[in-house]
Amino acid sequence: MGCGSVATYRAALLFIFFNVPLLTCKVTKLFRNFVPIMVKKLYTAAFALAAGLVLAACGGGDKKPKALTVPVAHAVADTVLTLGHYGRLRVHVDFAYLRGKEYAAVNDSLLRMGLLQPDYSGISYQRLQPVPAVRDFVRRYADDYVEMARLIRQHEKKAARLDWQLDIRTRFAAGQGSDIVCLADIANKTGDAVVRYTLVRNFNPKTGRITTLADAFGDDYRESLTHEIVSALAGRLGLENADSTALRTKGYFVGTSPYPTDNCILTDDSATFIYTPGEIAAKEVRVSIER
Repeated sequence: MGCGSVATYRAALLFIFFNVPLLTCKVTKLFRNFVPIMVKKLYTAAFALAAGLVLAACGGGDKKPKALTVPVAHAVADTVLTLGHYGRLRVHVDFAYLRGKEYAAVNDSLLRMGLLQPDYSGISYQRLQPVPAVRDFVRRYADDYVEMARLIRQHEKKAARLDWQLDIRTRFAAGQGSDIVCLADIANKTGDAVVRYTLVRNFNPKTGRITTLADAFGDDYRESLTHEIVSALAGRLGLENADSTALRTKGYFVGTSPYPTDNCILTDDSATFIYTPGEIAAKEVRVSIER
């Protein structure tokens, strides 16, 4: 096997295994002497409080982000594997899930949403539990690394660069209505190359069902969302023309037509579309629109 075919062989292996689309006044005082000056102060304070309430009701104050109302726990697993003097693998997974027996079915669904990459859980027919599922993920990833390292070592000998690292951390945020947004921040290092990307899933915490763009915007969402995304991105780039041609001159959507990605954070007042590195541009691109 020649040098060219070796490079092609390694690239194919790396592509198959790792290239995946790619969450805390006191104000109380006791007034024993009810004198005029204190009465005046009380009226002043009462007026100020009433005015503050009116302003807040009218939107005068800053809007606080919506808080999660579900119990959250984390399944964490780590491993370090060394292969002689030529290979080392480090894996860290911190997977957020909903705590409580009543969420067993929801967590099973959460583990099957492709947030752990590579996606081993999708092929299991048994109900998945977060802690053992995360441990199994790390074990299987390590096993696959050993096999990949053996094959690469066979063909590249001393040229093999097998210092790899995988870091996956998921977190929750309040989404639209009663939905929850789960974000997976992933960093995958192979040799000197590091790829970082974020995967997003919006889901119903009662059923575990994923909320799609069609659920949020209706079945005919594609055309209207595409227009808003193009306009928002063009505006951010300061382009005179808000169209795909203008975006392509800046390196966006080259070789493909603009589209709304399903990798999207849905909240009550906005939608943020996250395009992973290499999807529509060299780096990650986030585009937010108002709802």
